[in-house]
Amino acid sequence: MKQFIRSLLLALSAVLLPVMAQSAVTVGYFREWPLPSLYGKSTGAFAEALGTDVNWRAYPSGAKMRAALANGDIDIALSLGTVPVLLAKLAGQDIRIVDIAVDYSRNQGCVVRPDVGAGADPKALEGVRAALPMGTIVHYGLLQQLAKLGVNAATIEFRDMSPLRAATAFEAGKTGIACGWGAIFQRLAGRGTDIASLLPAPVTPPYVFDSIVTTDSFASKNSDLLAQFLKTRTDLVGQFRETPETMLAAIAQESGLTESATKATLQGFRFPPVAERLGQDWLGKGTGAVLAALAQFFVEQGTLEKAPDGLESLPNAQYLQRAESLRAAAQNAQNPAPATQ
Repeated sequence: MKQFIRSLLLALSAVLLPVMAQSAVTVGYFREWPLPSLYGKSTGAFAEALGTDVNWRAYPSGAKMRAALANGDIDIALSLGTVPVLLAKLAGQDIRIVDIAVDYSRNQGCVVRPDVGAGADPKALEGVRAALPMGTIVHYGLLQQLAKLGVNAATIEFRDMSPLRAATAFEAGKTGIACGWGAIFQRLAGRGTDIASLLPAPVTPPYVFDSIVTTDSFASKNSDLLAQFLKTRTDLVGQFRETPETMLAAIAQESGLTESATKATLQGFRFPPVAERLGQDWLGKGTGAVLAALAQFFVEQGTLEKAPDGLESLPNAQYLQRAESLRAAAQNAQNPAPATQ
């Protein structure tokens, strides 16, 4: 009986403690980026779990979401790429990586038009116009690939465009290379050749991923609420693994995609299990190492003057660890251990 009461109190605290932290929470997310968390946006699962209002704001790019986090327009970035995180740190922003949102290593990249002739000779890429969101992970990937192929990146005419605009320009023949991720990358891949396929060996980063990011100031003042947010997000990912078909329509609607595009994009996403995210490959040393390697590459390319200090310390696993404690408490309350005689 004592065990049951203790478990019940812990489970109740998982819901009640965040209510005292903040009257409302604002979360930034991307349209056309279908994540299981958007099902929770649709159903109100986050508001119910946190016991407070949750406002959602859509952003067209990581740069704009990073700015929103800096300005205090949002409290949590649901999914922010490694390059915006790196630039935020470089600018001295108060940021903290608290979880891994999605690994999309297989669902991003750059495509070249067949008429460029790069399949026969990669040097044909020189002088080609490339449309892509500059300062993003696909920009980093393209520069890596060009260097590996022996192509002089200085000869490329780079145009800064959103993935959607880049795809439109590519299809109209106005650009020879276009880059993107998710549904846009799949759309591009059907109309050209993935530049990664021209390489003798892969040179992509160890992980291409988005993180859940907040500020140290928000996290320190709202640690219980943040833990409850991460718990709810993990619960939604688990639900998606078990019954994706029940969530697909809502995720598609919130993402602004068709159900078929949503399904295809999600097939290229990987959501690492909690134990893996808490391990060395992610919130341990791995995430910081990827950020450091990314910064060093941009320094070598002349994009950055120097790499910012403290990249290895950006990930903080304590809030996800607390979220796991809340989840364990809730599970124990639902399935209490048999009373001992």
